[in-house]
Amino acid sequence: MPVKTNNKYSKSYIDAVKKVDFGLVKTLIHSIKNTRDRLIFEIFLNSGINPSEIVELKHNDFDFLHSKLMIRKEITKDNTERIIQLPVELSEEIKKFSNEKKLYLFSSKLSPQMTLRSLHRIIENYSKEFKIKLTTHDLKKFYIENSLKEKNLDEIKKDTGLKTFSRRETLNKEKIKKIKDKITGIREEIIFGLLLAGLKPKRIANLKVSDIEKLQIDISLVNKLNEFVKKRKLERHHLVFVTRQNSILSNERILQLTQEMGKAANEKVNPRLLNNTAISLALSSPEKVAKLNFMGISKERFHLHGGFVEA
Repeated sequence: MPVKTNNKYSKSYIDAVKKVDFGLVKTLIHSIKNTRDRLIFEIFLNSGINPSEIVELKHNDFDFLHSKLMIRKEITKDNTERIIQLPVELSEEIKKFSNEKKLYLFSSKLSPQMTLRSLHRIIENYSKEFKIKLTTHDLKKFYIENSLKEKNLDEIKKDTGLKTFSRRETLNKEKIKKIKDKITGIREEIIFGLLLAGLKPKRIANLKVSDIEKLQIDISLVNKLNEFVKKRKLERHHLVFVTRQNSILSNERILQLTQEMGKAANEKVNPRLLNNTAISLALSSPEKVAKLNFMGISKERFHLHGGFVEA
């Protein structure tokens, strides 16, 4: 969901069109000269905590000896205490910056405690300076994606305080090629390609010859579709895919076909997995917005499709 705060500076990352590289963000953050601002970013990237929690951090919340951060239950949304392991280098930097005489870790010139509004303004200002779309939600997303390399989902949930977090499985390029190589029928090959382009089974089942020219798919797949149509002497009003009894191809049959494709390649395959793969490929494409819109995913729903992991 978009970040919900009571300030006008906070925006969800869902409007982002260009994919932001995690390595680039880390490099830019390391270049920040203001220690307070840099530590704010570093804590976000290395803990996944919420904006409302970071402004409440105090000197005593840190165990500098063991490089741990305690999120007090009274500042969490679910009234649950969390303990997060920090990198040793970051813990040492926070220790140098922290002032035991001050009640809160982060303050401003006008207040002993930084406000949420000030926090989001800091993120927004650096976002403009870096010329990239960056929000607190992005920073949490970076933490989650980076943590998947070393932590399991339960550990990430514990760190971030998230109750639910799903990893949508996708197929990598090697598995896609492996499955394609085992497909023998032209119809099955086209259906596999359409699913991988983001078309849902129902849309494929109801695909008419006249719809082919409207598809925003790879030209090679369009050519195969046209050859398929020409060979079967189909008219513009005809359905592209029908059964031997000349009836509409059901969702169940498409599911069965994809499962058979996977079985031949000794891989798990189903329409949902292929759709996830299509979304994942679209998210890394320069034409991300157009491709996701073609799949029926509006800009307002882009944020629901993070957290992909290869199956």
